[in-house]
Amino acid sequence: MTHRLSLPGLLCAALVALTACQSAPPSPSLADSEAAPTSTCPEDEETACDGQCVDTDWDPDHCGQCEQRCSLAQVCTRGDCTDRVPDDHARLSAGKHHTCYLDDTGHAHCWGNDDYGQASPPDGVFLHIAANRFHTCAIDRDRSISCWGQDDLGQASPPDGTFLQLTSSPGSSHTCGLRTDGDLHCWGDNSMGQASPPHGTFQQISSGTYHNCGVRDDGSITCWGFDEVLQRGTPPRGATFVHVSCGNSHNCAIRDDGSADCWGEKGPDGEGRTSAPDDIFTQLSSGFAHTCGVKQDHTVVCWGWDYYGQTDPTPGSFQHVVAGSGHTCALTTDGTIHCWGRNYDGEASPPQHLSSPP
Repeated sequence: MTHRLSLPGLLCAALVALTACQSAPPSPSLADSEAAPTSTCPEDEETACDGQCVDTDWDPDHCGQCEQRCSLAQVCTRGDCTDRVPDDHARLSAGKHHTCYLDDTGHAHCWGNDDYGQASPPDGVFLHIAANRFHTCAIDRDRSISCWGQDDLGQASPPDGTFLQLTSSPGSSHTCGLRTDGDLHCWGDNSMGQASPPHGTFQQISSGTYHNCGVRDDGSITCWGFDEVLQRGTPPRGATFVHVSCGNSHNCAIRDDGSADCWGEKGPDGEGRTSAPDDIFTQLSSGFAHTCGVKQDHTVVCWGWDYYGQTDPTPGSFQHVVAGSGHTCALTTDGTIHCWGRNYDGEASPPQHLSSPP
């Protein structure tokens, strides 16, 4: 049976349809959904700013709150814009056959072997730099990480996040970073478990070729990775440490009284890789098979393998020293850089503007 609508019925149906169309909300387009700002963030410590999730404790463009920007001469530290004061312990780093340095403005300078681009830093302002075997990593102004150089094992592909510290080693193809929350993250070569850190927080960390060590919050030291010649080992029991540095197969650390302890492979007779002198140190660095330290009087003393003269420091007043594979570099108290030892690739020849007093 066919039903016919009268003219009043047709008018009523049209009026109902028109009213429904006018009252229904418009369907969002794909473009509208992509442009919609993020209102919530998956991480508790992040805040939605400008449609992105940021950490307002460390982001210099959103420091403490959205849109509160720090100047280029400042960094964001726990929600406050503070002056970017160069950390001498983070400015100079020795890789296998290259060396890198951050100047007072935070720009990176590298010299020596550049076969993989490890001595060709990108533009930018950095807070910490770490030269390794054939790659280099640095902490950017926003506490993220940039890496360059060889990346066959993922060593130049850092994780996301905000970091305070990086490790460097002249023989390693991995890097470890200390996050702002105290957790540890490693990436790159993990053939010996060196990129699989233990749980817990650390206050300072260091990498060797295939192992790492870190100082815990209680001053104890924990190591992980390859241990064939006891390079991980166990430091003296009951001691409290403030700093540790890993070599290829040995480690050295500074106690809370300034004295130094070393352990691991001693090397050939008379080489003395683990024979730390009886001095008070403010800082030390272990290279491939040698170690150098800055004493209280600002002089440098070295011990261990000396085939290239890497344990024969130049005289002077120093504030920081870094040991590479066959070379050593140090930052003087007047802000210049002196290097000694192997120089076949120019790794011990810093640019003149960095090695001459201003």
